[in-house]
Amino acid sequence: QIDQILARTGKAKVNLVGHSQGGLDARVLASPNGVGYGDRIASVTTVATPHRGSKVADAVLGLLKYLPAGQVDAVTDALLSLVQKTAYELQTDPALREQLVLLSEKHMNEVFNPKYVDDPNVVYKSYAGRTNLRSGIFACDGSVYPNEPTKLDVAQAALVPLAIFLEEGQLEVNDGLVTVESAKWGTFEQCVPADHLKEVGHLGPSAASFDHVAMFRDIVARLRKAGL
Repeated sequence: QIDQILARTGKAKVNLVGHSQGGLDARVLASPNGVGYGDRIASVTTVATPHRGSKVADAVLGLLKYLPAGQVDAVTDALLSLVQKTAYELQTDPALREQLVLLSEKHMNEVFNPKYVDDPNVVYKSYAGRTNLRSGIFACDGSVYPNEPTKLDVAQAALVPLAIFLEEGQLEVNDGLVTVESAKWGTFEQCVPADHLKEVGHLGPSAASFDHVAMFRDIVARLRKAGL
């Protein structure tokens, strides 16, 4: 698709914007140890991408041995409900387990990040989401664009148990699947008041409380302003 777009437009490079695991795909495309398309990619912008993994995946995979069984069950049930899978599929579906492995903190920090290094000629930018009525003060500091802490988001029901779990009792700011710290990569552009699903307009009526289309338009406008 990248080659087709470049051929059709006559441009030398594209800008990639990826949400969640899409951001990891974009990094693989650009990385010299991946697809090696860095010469055709001006920038990679990631939105709520688990660059350092998500502790939710570690819990479901049983990698966090210190968690009480009841807490693991609650997290597992919430995640399976979210992706419309069963406990049986969790145990028997290799594709589902591979997805979880890819999202785990262990895999991202020990395998993915050491392998898929950034291309020095590609600009990397990132955005993070925050929900569960967290303002993002401190966690979202240092971003290029203001955090707007007075704008708060109520997590959709499917994400509430996961958001509480990721907070770890210490108000670790997250969007219900990915913490702000895990989402930061390259230049940290901004925190947005939205859960992981609202960031792309998914699920129930409350998803309309966040204008995801406006967010992506802002991303494009900012890339253009930067001359990318």
